Amino acid sequence: MGHRSRMSDKKRVFIPGFSGTTAELRFKTRERINFYSVIALFLISLVAFYACQPQTTSNDDPLAGYEWRYTSDELRFDGPSPWPEIRKERIQTLLPVAMERAGVDGWAIVCRSNDNDPLARHVGCENAVSPALVYFEKRGSEVYSMIFSPPGEATALQEIALHDTVVVVGRTPGAIVEAATYINSNLNGKLALNFSSGNEIADGLSYSQYQALTGALNSRVRTTIVSSEEIVYEWLSVKTPAEVEILRRAAELTVRFQLLAYAQVSPGITTDADVARQEAVVAEFRLRRLGGEKIRAAARRRVHELREHASPEAVG
Repeated sequence: MGHRSRMSDKKRVFIPGFSGTTAELRFKTRERINFYSVIALFLISLVAFYACQPQTTSNDDPLAGYEWRYTSDELRFDGPSPWPEIRKERIQTLLPVAMERAGVDGWAIVCRSNDNDPLARHVGCENAVSPALVYFEKRGSEVYSMIFSPPGEATALQEIALHDTVVVVGRTPGAIVEAATYINSNLNGKLALNFSSGNEIADGLSYSQYQALTGALNSRVRTTIVSSEEIVYEWLSVKTPAEVEILRRAAELTVRFQLLAYAQVSPGITTDADVARQEAVVAEFRLRRLGGEKIRAAARRRVHELREHASPEAVG
């Protein structure tokens, strides 16, 4: 059989495009099969390589395909801060309801420089240098606001015109004593002060300030003192329409930043820190176009927080 096999290998074969022995035909066939196998393997490898590449190209827009509430122009935060008007509206419309719900007729907030009350910006005494006192007095369905302040700060407070009355007091005996005199003569009901064991925002009154204020109040008023935590909760938990609109715009900006940042993620490779850095780049670029120094500063603080807390673990 081996002899016949060797003899058959020498047998000549005639096929269109080929003339040779059987052995030569088998060799040529194997050669062509191997050649096409290499080509097929190359093509499969090429397809697999491109399939593993990130799908986002320079022409893709990660923000496309979403129904956005605002245009880019509507997301601009240019112009003066809306906070002064929002703060005034909050005092005039929301605070009376908060005091009513808390069952309080007067609320005193003591302000000072360097270590101010957490609510100072909300009640308009964030720039106090010498001690000042803001007093809110419930009058029917409205709230009447007063601030007792030394002459230096009083001029600026009068220009801001946040409070109904700016009471200019001498540095001696000072704002706390002058305000306590007024409260002793006019308060009918409960007096709220900023001390609380459960709400740090309502706990801005220092021990020495508490001692000075309560020491200047008469015994009748001292028996009516309560914590302001209920007022603070009722007041700060409700937003005005203007605040809701700002929150909506800020939320949409945040979503856009996140989409742009996460479009650069490669599963198993990109880390949280990479995303934070990318988010920083995207935020800075977008906010330069949107404008608004305060919103840019807020974004930079957010980016700093992300970088500080980003873990080295990979995403995906």
